[in-house]
Amino acid sequence: MTELDILKEQHVNNYKNAVLEIIKNNTNSLVDDDIMSLINKPPLDSMDVLKGKCLSIAKRENIVVNTDQMNRIIDFYRQEIQKEICFVKRIRIHELSKNVTNFQEQDHYEVIRITKKQLSEINKKINSQLKKLLEEQIEKLLINQIDTIFVGDLSEGQNKQTSLELTKFFKSNYKKQLIENINFKILVKDTTLISGVKEQGERYIFTKTNSRIHQIEETKK
Repeated sequence: MTELDILKEQHVNNYKNAVLEIIKNNTNSLVDDDIMSLINKPPLDSMDVLKGKCLSIAKRENIVVNTDQMNRIIDFYRQEIQKEICFVKRIRIHELSKNVTNFQEQDHYEVIRITKKQLSEINKKINSQLKKLLEEQIEKLLINQIDTIFVGDLSEGQNKQTSLELTKFFKSNYKKQLIENINFKILVKDTTLISGVKEQGERYIFTKTNSRIHQIEETKK
C-alpha cells in the first residue's frame, strides 16, 4: 500500500469508529436512562400508576390490600421488564452498525448517513418485540397474580369486578401508555442520533480536506 492508501484507510477507520461510538452512546442512553425511567419504580408512591390503580379499586370496593404482596408482584414485574428491554440495544446497535461497516467512500464528500426511513424500519422491529414482551409479562406477572393482592372475604361480585377492571387496565390503558411513552423517547433519540452522525460526517470531510491526504492528492493531479 502507498502512503496515501495507508492515510486514507486510517482516516476512514477513525471516522467509522467515531460514528459507531455515537450510535452506541446514543442507544445506551436511550435504554439505560430514557426507557428505564419509564419502567423503574417512581420516586413517590403517588406517581406509581400500577399501585395507584390497585389501591383506588380497593378503596372504592372497601377491600383490604396486602401491600407487601402487591409491592413484591409489581417490583418483580419491573425487574423482569428491565432485563428483557435490553433487546432494544441489540436490535438498534446491530442494525445501525451495518451503515458503518458497509460504508464505501465513493468520492471526496461521501459520508455515512442515517435516515428517518432507516430508523423507522428499525423502530417497527423494536415496537413489534416490545408489544409481545409487555403482553407476555403483564399476563404472567400481573394479571395472573391479581387474586393474591386482595385479602379478606371477597364476594363473588367483588372478586369478578376487581379482576376484570385490573385486567382491562393492565392490558389496555397501562400497556398503551407505556408503549407510547417509550416510542416518544425513541423518536427523540433518533433526532439526536441523525444530528450527531451528520456533524461527525461534516467533521470528517473538513479534517480530510485540510489533511495530508488532500495535500498528497492535490500534488498528484
